[in-house]
Amino acid sequence: MFPPVIQLLRTFAVELRIILACGSEFGRIVFGLDEIKRDGFTVAGHGHLVAGFRPFELFLPYGHPGRPEKPVAINDFDPVTEVSDRKSSHPIIIQLCRVTVKNSFGSGIFHTHPCLEYTGYMKILILGSVALPVPPPMQGGTERIAYWQATGLAKRGHEVTLIAARGSRKEEAYALVEIGGGDTVAGSSKERVGTEFTEGSRNLRKELIYMADVCQWVADHGRQFDCILNNMRGGESVLLPVIKLLGMPFATVMHLPLFSELAELFWKYHTPVITISNAQREGFDGLTYAGTVYNATDLRELPFQEVPEDYLLMMGSIAPHKNQKDGILAAKSLGKKIILAGKIGNTAYFESEIAPFVDGTTVVHKGELDILTKATLLGGAQALLFPIKWPEPFGLVMIEAMAAGTPVVAYRNGAVPEVVVNGKTGFITDPSDGPTGMVAALSKIEEIDRAACRKHVEEHFTISKMLDSLETALRGVASA
Repeated sequence: MFPPVIQLLRTFAVELRIILACGSEFGRIVFGLDEIKRDGFTVAGHGHLVAGFRPFELFLPYGHPGRPEKPVAINDFDPVTEVSDRKSSHPIIIQLCRVTVKNSFGSGIFHTHPCLEYTGYMKILILGSVALPVPPPMQGGTERIAYWQATGLAKRGHEVTLIAARGSRKEEAYALVEIGGGDTVAGSSKERVGTEFTEGSRNLRKELIYMADVCQWVADHGRQFDCILNNMRGGESVLLPVIKLLGMPFATVMHLPLFSELAELFWKYHTPVITISNAQREGFDGLTYAGTVYNATDLRELPFQEVPEDYLLMMGSIAPHKNQKDGILAAKSLGKKIILAGKIGNTAYFESEIAPFVDGTTVVHKGELDILTKATLLGGAQALLFPIKWPEPFGLVMIEAMAAGTPVVAYRNGAVPEVVVNGKTGFITDPSDGPTGMVAALSKIEEIDRAACRKHVEEHFTISKMLDSLETALRGVASA
């Protein structure tokens, strides 16, 4: 915890101290004090005003040493905020345009100029995942993003607490609260499959139990934080009544598509929503959007490979909306080997539509992969196929492939045009053209410069850029 910053303005041997208290010991900001007008006299000098993200009482301790502090009335308070990185050369800019105060010693009008120093930070609670550990042992995009949020915000000076499933990584950078078994994602390596027969909704019921524990923890401890950031798929709905009772700044990251019932709930609770693409917002006007924060990838985990091997790749949960079948048909039309990497998210789809093609030679299924194996496969592929049938929220695997130098051939759905530059980092085809459109794109895949794919990720989808956008969104939520 940083000690409170108190600067003194000394005038005529009388000490004048101005403190705008915030709701916690966190997030204190230093202002420059331009001039003070009191009782018709103007006193120019240098001083600071200490403030937090949310205004509370203004105290004007004025007089000789030992005289008690007296609260004053705030007649006019008009803060304007802009945001930047605490540890960079770009300060957070907060203007206190005009404040009129009164107490038994008289009244005054205080004018301030923007500060040149940011000494504050936020105390942030990140709700990671109860469904998988953070980061995940194998594949799991949301959990990896939550891990980068926690480590990245902590390195930028914020005090971070992460709630995540048992088995999550403990680090000095953040406090870890383990809630949930991390065993409710169908087909994942962590899913516990017993020998007893259970109802089909067992994993859902278990996850709701874990979310009940999260709700209780937030109810007990939530008020100590400046902001709560939710990544949990259950947290987007079940936490909202608790947040309303606490009256705490809260934002939820939409890792999955919006739908009408959820949008109505967000509207009802005035929930700040962080989208991971602009496409996610289409058809859902009127919600409180806190910002768009694109996903990111760790370039250190994905070495660039200039010369690919002779295979195509699809990576992700095997399910109808991922549409592995179209990828297989496109590869077979070209006589190309295709590798499918990912857990079986939908057993019926796999058995009826995918398994008949899997021969271990031309069509290979590798299941879930660790990071090292995943990076090797991504870098070696001639192209990543992404023939999705749903409004893709982002498509993390696309930037992972491009980071390794592999171009993407994808259907035009959801966020795909925001991630892939058509003709430069891959090709975007019309879903109505089906596998035929992908075949045409793949026939000219060698026109794509693999170095340009890597550069595109370096310029738009790094962890640092994600954190810049996330900090901007969170400060907006915390100061609302």
